[in-house]
Amino acid sequence: MLTHGGDPRALAEQVAAFEAAGLDMVWVGEGYGFDAPTLMGYLAARTSTVEIGSAILNVYSRTPTLLAQTAAGLDSVSGGRAVIGLGASGPQVVESWHGVPFARPVGRTEEVVEIMRAALRREPVEHDGPSFQVPLPGHLGRPLKLVSRPPRPAVPIYLAALGPKSVEGAAAYADGWLSFLYSPEDAARVWGDALAAGAAARSADLAPLEIVAGGVVAIGEDVKGALDLVRPMFALYIGGMGGRGTNFYNDLVRRYGFEDEARRIQELYLDGKKQEAAAAVPLELLERVNLVGPASYVKERIEAFRESGVTNLQVTPVGDDPSELVRRLKEWVAQDEPIESPLGAPVQRGGEFPSIEALAAQLRHAELTRCTIPPLSEQVPGLSVADAYRIQQLNVSRRLRDGGVIVGQKVGLTSVAMQEQLGVDEPDYGVLFADMLVDDGRSIPVSGLIQPRVEAEVAFVMERELRGPGVTEADALEAIAGALPVIEVIDSRITAWKIGLTDTIADNASCAKVVRGGVVTPIADVDLRTIGMVLTIDGEVVSTAAGAAVLGNPIRGLVWLADKLGEFGVSLRPGDLVLAGALHASVPVAGGMSVRAEFANLGGVTADFTS
Repeated sequence: MLTHGGDPRALAEQVAAFEAAGLDMVWVGEGYGFDAPTLMGYLAARTSTVEIGSAILNVYSRTPTLLAQTAAGLDSVSGGRAVIGLGASGPQVVESWHGVPFARPVGRTEEVVEIMRAALRREPVEHDGPSFQVPLPGHLGRPLKLVSRPPRPAVPIYLAALGPKSVEGAAAYADGWLSFLYSPEDAARVWGDALAAGAAARSADLAPLEIVAGGVVAIGEDVKGALDLVRPMFALYIGGMGGRGTNFYNDLVRRYGFEDEARRIQELYLDGKKQEAAAAVPLELLERVNLVGPASYVKERIEAFRESGVTNLQVTPVGDDPSELVRRLKEWVAQDEPIESPLGAPVQRGGEFPSIEALAAQLRHAELTRCTIPPLSEQVPGLSVADAYRIQQLNVSRRLRDGGVIVGQKVGLTSVAMQEQLGVDEPDYGVLFADMLVDDGRSIPVSGLIQPRVEAEVAFVMERELRGPGVTEADALEAIAGALPVIEVIDSRITAWKIGLTDTIADNASCAKVVRGGVVTPIADVDLRTIGMVLTIDGEVVSTAAGAAVLGNPIRGLVWLADKLGEFGVSLRPGDLVLAGALHASVPVAGGMSVRAEFANLGGVTADFTS
């Protein structure tokens, strides 16, 4: 967490060092100091993998559409690493600094998020609410949409919240909750009901709520003095942020059980006795909401935060070598956190190699910036299949938080030709998102890809749920509505396609686009093993194959996938599109090429590539 003061250039150097040490996310404050977006843009230029969040932009000083523009611009310059932390702030900032009435904070925040999300989806913005009317009624305005194209249709929006209604709102519709003065031992009692109520109203289209909390971290046998460093800040918030009747931080500390202390701190602070107010902050409170003490104690505090529901540990490192402190914390979090992989195997993390999160961030950044990275299997010798699926899952979760919609799955490496081409000996699978789908004959700009190749495949559309393990071919045939031809565009974020099994698994099975044929054909009377396929580029035949090239029968690709997903309780759902695997070795493509795959019994599909 970067505070309001300090030299921004020196802070950027420090963040770059923290990034090298394993930092995942940096939060930039604003208050009534430097504006956060300027500093965030500067950090984007000085870093490459760390996510950059605002903590916070208040919902009074900027219009919702300007906040959306800010989010889009930051996400673009950072290569998809922006996180927008919003909040109502408080009367001290909103009224005293910005000169705006502090009215309807809960409802206003929800309206802001709704408008921002519509704008980032590049929809014409129309909103008629108590706080905002866009376009302004009775004037010459008309609904407008964002002219620029941000790299993501949704930038994660986290809400800073303390009161029950605000926390409930964050749990209901935000991507994350930014807590403050968070006491793990008191969290369930203070916020449990609000979080539960919000979760009950949460849309199934949103990923699980991220919870950000933490505090100052100092490690050593004699470091309690670090807590004295934060006393003035605690006194400011508990005593000076608002008046005697309106101070959310003071209310929170009272709910923690420090009623007399909170009242005393506020009285002293508002009477101008700031040093006495700082001295009155109880040591027990400081210890509860920070991580300061011997290594064993700090590890216990990390676990306490985790057990209370915190997903993102926010820290302010204090010590002679803050970067080394970040590295140690990263290692402890990695070692202590039990991670279940899709295959049930332990995930190895920490040590001298990049972490699982860092590898996932590399792939995400490479995709957004259309660059390549060294093979993950070379960066981390011995990278396991379980590790690779965990990396894939991290980026799938990120896409869901960014507004992505899962529409199916793909099975890869099912043909001998593809296994030999990539030097692997087993299939893999990846996730299909709605923005990957392309209609038959629509053009695909290669400028949005890195090193594309094409594969002709048989795809199935699910009619009923299919859950493994123990799925038979007959079960699979009964669960599908039919089959259709597709051309899958695969694209590796790994340099020169120098990939092994773990590289392609981590890279979401190298999937980029899926061009669908227009007709789903019932296959009750079709022998999928013998259907022939001819692939042409600009009218010239480049490959031929039969369905038997896919595990002996394309339906076996579906069976393999259902069984594999069933191992950890996931099923294929009605409406899912499932790619059974390529019939042939992949073929490179470039702008100006027209690719046609013609299947017996199923028809054809065309993909046109533009420069």
